[in-house]
Amino acid sequence: MASCFWSLIVILHFYICHGVLLANEPRTTEKNKSTEKDSDLLRQLLNQETLMRMSLARDVQSLLKYQRMAEEGRQATNKTLSDLEASVYRLTVAAGSLEKQIKHMSNEVSDLQRNKQEIERDIVELSNQTSELQTVTLNKVNIFSSNIAGVKNGIKGYADAIVQAACAAVSSEGFISAIRRTCSNDSPSCDQVCMDATSQMKSKVSNQGGKQKATETRLTDRPTDGQRKGNKIVQPSRGTILARCFQAFHFYGTGQEPRPGVVGQVNKIMYRYKQNACSMQFCGPNFCCCKV
Repeated sequence: MASCFWSLIVILHFYICHGVLLANEPRTTEKNKSTEKDSDLLRQLLNQETLMRMSLARDVQSLLKYQRMAEEGRQATNKTLSDLEASVYRLTVAAGSLEKQIKHMSNEVSDLQRNKQEIERDIVELSNQTSELQTVTLNKVNIFSSNIAGVKNGIKGYADAIVQAACAAVSSEGFISAIRRTCSNDSPSCDQVCMDATSQMKSKVSNQGGKQKATETRLTDRPTDGQRKGNKIVQPSRGTILARCFQAFHFYGTGQEPRPGVVGQVNKIMYRYKQNACSMQFCGPNFCCCKV
């Protein structure tokens, strides 16, 4: 654009100088007409020059504006490229760090898999040991339960042993048993309890290989001997030997555990009834001393 501009300037300068030279020469009338034509042509050229100058000025301004815009675009492009290079560098660094983390995590995953396999083996081993331990523990629990049951039975029977000793202390010669009785006005009397227990006592006597002594009591010896049927006492045949009541006690705290006594304090207590209590229905005795 600059070279075209200077070419036009040179052409216009040539025509201007040529017109000046023609104006200074002597002319005839015809030449004057030619001069007028040349002047018109010169004016036209000057007008065209002016228009061209204005157009060139606009073009130059547009070019300068475009150049400024291009420079600004180039600077923006350079800045964008610089930012992109920085971003690429940061991404490269982040990718390297991520690669290291992935490698580290892969190693950790491998370690976790190995640990998982070891834990599974340990679980299997512990399961086997647990099964064995459960079997052993169950056997021990069964043995311990049996021992506890024996101890409980012993504890429950300690009151029977105490009353048995009391019955033996107040009795004469013969087989003796302390038999529990429900303490109630509706319960059978101790006489009836002892008569009902005759077969059991005789069975135990036979198992012991003992012989009944001369102190055995026959049915006809006591008016109260007999088997109860409903509200009636059924008398057995003459000569049948029955167990009889000779003493009654009430032992307090039969369901409590035995504890060692403390000096100066009452531990257990029991009440001894008169002998005629054997035939009475009341609460009452809870142990009957029976002899056969």
